[in-house]
Amino acid sequence: MSRAKDKRDYTLLILNIASLVLVLLVLAISVGMTRPVGEPIHWLAWGAAIPSGISAVSFATLAVLFVLLVVVTLLIWIVIAYIVIMALIGALGSLDS
Repeated sequence: MSRAKDKRDYTLLILNIASLVLVLLVLAISVGMTRPVGEPIHWLAWGAAIPSGISAVSFATLAVLFVLLVVVTLLIWIVIAYIVIMALIGALGSLDS
């Protein structure tokens, strides 16, 4: 009975070694396929950057337009205030004479 058990142990040992060799072979072959792509900028990364680039440009444009709108609105209010003050000064000046 011990000879039969020894024979099964050796069979399992041989199968385990064969499995290990197969795994190492697959790993050795796949190492060559895991290197990075030899392009300076990969086209997929460049394509994926387009939406965020458009978003950043759109945000910057809207921010500049908003600041411009605030500046123009302030200038208009300053001009209106100047006209009203000058009209009041003129009206008060004409009351004195």
